[in-house]
This record gives sequence, C-alpha cells and structure tokens, in this order.
Amino acid sequence: MIPNNNIGKENSGLMTGIDNEKYLNRPGDRQINKNSDYEVNRLSLAEEEGRRRGGRRNEEASALLSGETGTDEIKRGNFEAVAKRQEQTLENWARKEGVWFDIDRIREQPFIGRGEEASVYEAGDPAYVNKVMFYQVFSDTPLSFLDNRISLHNYLFPDTAYELLGFGRTQRGFAFVLKQPHINASFFNRAASSDFGDEMKKTGLEVMDENTYFNEDYIISDLHAGNVMKDRDGNLYFIDTVPVLNTPDEGYGGTREYGRE
Repeated sequence: MIPNNNIGKENSGLMTGIDNEKYLNRPGDRQINKNSDYEVNRLSLAEEEGRRRGGRRNEEASALLSGETGTDEIKRGNFEAVAKRQEQTLENWARKEGVWFDIDRIREQPFIGRGEEASVYEAGDPAYVNKVMFYQVFSDTPLSFLDNRISLHNYLFPDTAYELLGFGRTQRGFAFVLKQPHINASFFNRAASSDFGDEMKKTGLEVMDENTYFNEDYIISDLHAGNVMKDRDGNLYFIDTVPVLNTPDEGYGGTREYGRE
C-alpha cells in the first residue's frame, strides 16, 4: 500500500518512508541486525529488514551466496558462469535442507494465472498465493534476485512481501518458489487515470518511462497495469516490481552500491 510519503525516509517501507538519516547504516559498516541470525550486508541496515521479511530461507540463501558474488566476472560481462555456479550452490544446499521442490507437484495446485516470469497458484491458505518465478527474466544471477526482487521489494512494499520457500527446476530453468499475500483489490487501469504519475511523485519518484520510476536511491521498473492493484479505499499495491539500487552504472545520477560504501 502507498501512503503519501517520500521514498527515502526511514521506516518500514517505500511508501511508509525511508531516509535512514541519509543511510545512517550503509553496507560496509559491519552493520548488525539484532533481529537476525545472519549477517548479510548487501543493502543498508534498514533495507536488510526486507531480507528478513523474506523468511529464514531467504536469509540463509543470501548468506550462502554472499561469498560468491562473482564481481570481477560480472564486470567482464560473464554473468552466465556466475549464475550457473550460484544455481548449483543453491540446488545442493536446497536438496540437503529439503527445500528443493518438484515443480510438477506445485502445478497440481489450483492455477490462478501466469505472467512473463511467474506462474501463480493457490497456496491452501486464502490469504496467500504461491509463485514459481524464473529469475532470468529480470535478474542476471540468483543473488541479484535475492537482493532486489525479494529483499529490496519487501522493504519498499511490505504489504506484498515475498517469503522464499525454496527452489526447483523446469525445462525453462532454475526457479524460485515464493509465497506472497493475496491482495483483495482490482488491477489498476492506469490508462483510465492521469493520477498515477502524480501519486508516484508524492512518494519522491520521478518518471523514467511509462513503467519505470526512479530517485537517487532506487530504480523501480515493470510497473505496468498487471503489477499495480487498487483497493476500494484507493490504496495502491505493487505486486511483482523490479527494484534495483540506483548505482553509478545505471547512469541516472545514483551513488548506491551493493555491499560496499
């Protein structure tokens, strides 16, 4: 849900505000989250709360891959080798931990819908849905998906936070198995409303293109009509956003970095 506050003012989510007193606890400060048993410093201390919201498996998987970032290889453009190595690390761990899923069994659950990167199924609890998501659509590596698609999304949009249940594989490739709250709202018809851009500006975001908004800290994309919902009270909910830190490499004036500063 989006209250009308600026992104960037410390609190529990984008639309509840974030400022971290201009990132009081940035990565690299050996920040310690006293609510977590895992020390992962890829994001700011406040943003790392989103990783914790993703559940124990999200924290464990992130910690497992934190030493396998493949930074030098990625700078050389060799994303595929890093991704395959991270996939194998996660698969070996998930099989040992009992969180490697037979995706065909998940497909036996009542089917709700399918998007570019995810298939959605009933979860057995009407308050939630299960999703099988293929990270390769918007993320270069599994660690990038853990950082951005789960942890950063959870921080910015806590009302639609993901919980990581485990992993699996299909002919399409390596998949994340997630649980997410079921939102009792309708898809927001942005084409019939001129208010969306104004609403986003109230949160401190500027338009980059039709489906992408940014500020000095974040770039949030894939905000198409299928990923934005509106309830009877006019509150907006963001379902499958693609947020990233606004790093210098993005070219939009950002100075953020993952795990460094």
